[in-house]
Amino acid sequence: MFIFPVGKQKKLRKLPWITISLIIINLFVFFQTWPDTYENYVELENVTSRLETQKQTVEQLETEVKAIQQQQETFSKPPSNSYYSYKYAAYYARQENASRFNLETKQNSLISAKEETKKLEYKLESIKENNLFMIWGYIASKGEPWRLITYQFLHSGYMHLIFNLFFLWFVGCNVEDKWGKWVFLGFYLVSGIVAAVVNNMVTPSGDVPLVGASGAIAGAMGAFMIRYPTTKVKVFYLFIIGFIPKFGLADWPAWLFLILWFFGQLLSGMFSIYMEGDSVAYWAHIGGFVFGSVIALMMKTTGFEKKYIEPNIVKEEKKLLGVHTVVLDAKEKLEEGDHIKAEEMLRELINKEPDCLEAYVELLEILKKFHSKFTDEMKSYILKILELGAKNNNENACISAYYINRELTWQKYSLTLKTLMYLARTVDSRGDFSESVSLYKKITEEYAADPLSNKAFFSLGRIYIALGKKDKAIEIFKKLMSQPEGYHYKDRIEQECLSNFGKTLENL
Repeated sequence: MFIFPVGKQKKLRKLPWITISLIIINLFVFFQTWPDTYENYVELENVTSRLETQKQTVEQLETEVKAIQQQQETFSKPPSNSYYSYKYAAYYARQENASRFNLETKQNSLISAKEETKKLEYKLESIKENNLFMIWGYIASKGEPWRLITYQFLHSGYMHLIFNLFFLWFVGCNVEDKWGKWVFLGFYLVSGIVAAVVNNMVTPSGDVPLVGASGAIAGAMGAFMIRYPTTKVKVFYLFIIGFIPKFGLADWPAWLFLILWFFGQLLSGMFSIYMEGDSVAYWAHIGGFVFGSVIALMMKTTGFEKKYIEPNIVKEEKKLLGVHTVVLDAKEKLEEGDHIKAEEMLRELINKEPDCLEAYVELLEILKKFHSKFTDEMKSYILKILELGAKNNNENACISAYYINRELTWQKYSLTLKTLMYLARTVDSRGDFSESVSLYKKITEEYAADPLSNKAFFSLGRIYIALGKKDKAIEIFKKLMSQPEGYHYKDRIEQECLSNFGKTLENL
């Protein structure tokens, strides 16, 4: 069975700077180190091959030397007490001389072979010492803690790099989105440290260096599974049923894909204990994944995330995006088809932060969409949106709520004077004189005793002039002059009258 993710439903709220930076750093380190590392690999393989051949030569020469020594020992003792002993003595003497000469030759060759072996061993150690993986990779036997960080940025080849960076982007950007830049960075590096320690505990590698970001990325994968278990992941799958391959694309929940991935690593890790030559650090993946899952679960269940992380994320996203984090979460739930949970989240936010404009806007949209009746609660939310929109100088929120539900504003004292003035000025600035006249008239009728309404009287008079309604303009200006503190507008009224009618207000 082969499965591989090709897409996911989860969207990003902001640019994941740490994830992008980690990807860039890994790419930079790889392309800076790989040429030298590759040359070192080639040289290492060449010298290793020569050394193995040389060791075989030494073993063969040692065997031959032992055989000649035994032969020489045999020839040094010719048969005695025999009629033909004098003939054997001469023969054995010749063979012993020949054997001695052959032994000296082989011994000299053995000495030369051993010297060459030592040279190759020294050269091999020198090559290893200059290997960047030996310099920066994690080697437990060296006891240098800084290697637990540096090993995470080294990769043993193009495919190792590509797969790691793909999964880093696939899960890292969303975990960073949830926890923020610095919490995610610390979590990522610690996951890599734990992964290396676990791998060394289960399968000690001696002086073989561990390299790669996969342990740290596995930690992010574990955290993603806990924090976004139901997020849909588009997976390419390949099954072999008998001899017939079956493949395609399917939408799986994140927890299913990641659990299958984890058990695949677990099985491979268990087999790797009994197999030699497998260079994949499965137990680093397992250790990182378990660590990431446990940390994410603890942060969620203990309330640490809600108490310490979310407030900072809320501030950051509110400043960056202008939208509350809970509202964004509710929108995501709505996109996933869970409007009930989205509604609950927004109501809870309104209880905590009664002045959160975007919460009212989003909740009102949900109520309109999923509730057939226009309730008193919905009416109260519309008025609240108008009040908060005016308070926060949010023209779009105010205008949208007003035009769709303008009948609610005509109830007496339904809105405060400041909100009505804001609405009237906004509508006026957009050239909708009929609406602005209605709003200004409502102000002058309901709030005439408030000096702030004098601005409405003056603006209404100017609109009547623009509309060519001279008599109504004069009537409004005269009412303004009789208003409390209306005399403050005398000079401006006289200027309007002289400019448009050629006379002062008194002479009209």
